[in-house]
Amino acid sequence: MTALATTRPGARAARRASHTRHHHVSSLRLLVSVLVALLALTALTVYTARYVHLGETGNLAAAIAIAMVKAGLVVAFFMHLAHDRPFNGVVLFFTLMAIATFLLFTLIDLGSRDAVDPIRNVWTQEPAIVENARKDAEAAESSVLEEPASETPSGLEHE
Repeated sequence: MTALATTRPGARAARRASHTRHHHVSSLRLLVSVLVALLALTALTVYTARYVHLGETGNLAAAIAIAMVKAGLVVAFFMHLAHDRPFNGVVLFFTLMAIATFLLFTLIDLGSRDAVDPIRNVWTQEPAIVENARKDAEAAESSVLEEPASETPSGLEHE
């Protein structure tokens, strides 16, 4: 016999009823305020992407920072982490630190990509080296494309 079969018939219904009636810790006013803050941060993200030019790395960092604030609001208030046990907050903190570490390496990579010469795959001292290599590569491609193609391969002409 299972444990559920040995309980009183009314006990299961009482347990089910106690789970359906629960008190929301956050007030409706607080939740609406968080929603308004999320919408304002979304508008700030769009404004930053369109009108604020911080460079490729700067815009990415700004977008990630705004997204992290928005995620923090969702986790704290809509997922009720603000009213949960402190241990769950500690787990969230270290998880966010791990994510920030990985994003830091991504930002470092984005910030240093233009320092590598794509032709020779070496670090450049001056941006002019990259431009000269691109011009040389384009000149070589255009000279190959401009050569006229012969109708018959050499050595196969009939007299």
